[in-house]
Amino acid sequence: MDPVRTAPAERSPMRPLSISPLAATRAAIAVVLVAAVAAVAGAQLWPDVPFATVLLWSALGAIALFSVVTTATVAVLTFQKFILHHGRTDV
Repeated sequence: MDPVRTAPAERSPMRPLSISPLAATRAAIAVVLVAAVAAVAGAQLWPDVPFATVLLWSALGAIALFSVVTTATVAVLTFQKFILHHGRTDV
């Protein structure tokens, strides 16, 4: 066994991800504001399309963008935590 590493029994398990309600609320508000700005810009770019349709497209795009960014962030942070926990080195 490598003397630099600790024994598997001595390692503490990784804590599960916890999300602050305040952070989740702020993220939801940011998604709504981005969708609203995109809807206003979209309504000016395509005046023939009903505003409700533009708003729906904007909301769906904002939700998709939010989910992709959130998933990527969680994946990167989990990987970095794994490397720090098991490899004892920075990424």
